Amino acid sequence: MTTRNNFTLIEVVIAIAILAIGLVTAMSIIIQSNTRMDNAFKKWREQHILAQAAESFLLQGPNSQPTQDTFPYMAEGYSVACSIEEPEGLPSVIEAHSHNWRLARLRITLNCPDGQTTRSLLVEKVLKEEIP
Repeated sequence: MTTRNNFTLIEVVIAIAILAIGLVTAMSIIIQSNTRMDNAFKKWREQHILAQAAESFLLQGPNSQPTQDTFPYMAEGYSVACSIEEPEGLPSVIEAHSHNWRLARLRITLNCPDGQTTRSLLVEKVLKEEIP
């Protein structure tokens, strides 16, 4: 009985092809996961920046202008804006204005360095009306 220790050329080519297909598939999965991870990080970062801007506007008032100290992302080209809107969908028994106070909706928008609005946030807050 003789044993065969050699591989034929076809067997070697097929083994290399299977290995190559496995490596290409693994690399494709790694590249896709890196792209998805980068996109997720970018979305998280923009949401984090927007949350810091909202905190700044809630503490300093909706008419305040962020500075480099309160909004360090200005150095990277990001900008934020806050506008005051009337609240929607209040029940008829509730008034939006009471004495010197009113319920308002703050729309806080984040603009990326190229100037386009990337995210916005709505916050309802009770504001003291300024008497002229």
